[in-house]
Amino acid sequence: MSEMGTRFTNTTKVLKTMLEANKDYHVSVIDASVDNLKHVVGDGVFYIDTHGARGKKRDNTDAYALWTSTKFDTVMDKSLKPDWVAGRLAYITADQDAIPG
Repeated sequence: MSEMGTRFTNTTKVLKTMLEANKDYHVSVIDASVDNLKHVVGDGVFYIDTHGARGKKRDNTDAYALWTSTKFDTVMDKSLKPDWVAGRLAYITADQDAIPG
């Protein structure tokens, strides 16, 4: 999974090539959405290349959070209510397409 933005190198392609050289691995490169993260199971290698920072949970507490490709909108926010209630999500913002430096 990768969600760094278009101005960053997508390293998942390099790792995919390396792992596929070993015939014991089946490699899936998928979008780093909340839904896809919720369905990750049985992995021998899990790799996510993304931004991480302090986020805010619904109860206003801080939590370290990983940036996903899931965009904020009110419909999506309501559909994720069980995850908000369980404290599994936090709001985070990052400069997705800013030039690093």
